[in-house]
Amino acid sequence: MCSFDGLDTMTFFIGPTCRQPAGIFRFPVYACAYGNGSRESKLLAIGMDQGATCILDTNATASEVLSTSFRPRFSHVFDVKWRVDDVKLLMASSNEASFWNVEKLLYSRSSWHSKLSKF
Repeated sequence: MCSFDGLDTMTFFIGPTCRQPAGIFRFPVYACAYGNGSRESKLLAIGMDQGATCILDTNATASEVLSTSFRPRFSHVFDVKWRVDDVKLLMASSNEASFWNVEKLLYSRSSWHSKLSKF
């Protein structure tokens, strides 16, 4: 188990999940994934209800936490995965997949009926 200011990640029968005390996030958390560590910081992506995704820098102290959020859709984010270089984040919901280029703040999405290429 790892923790970051009250955020605990544990593995249950449905896979990795995040539990948070009330007030840390605006929406319920459904998925989380640490980056691969290819950068100096240790990034944690969090997929939430209502299509929200949040990225936290877990190496930062509580007073300097880097946090950015992104809400491209209104469907729940059930899974998040980092690309090996931690530049792009793949997000999956019930009806589409999308990726977020974290460095350039670019977003692209695709329905499940088409393919995401060059992720």
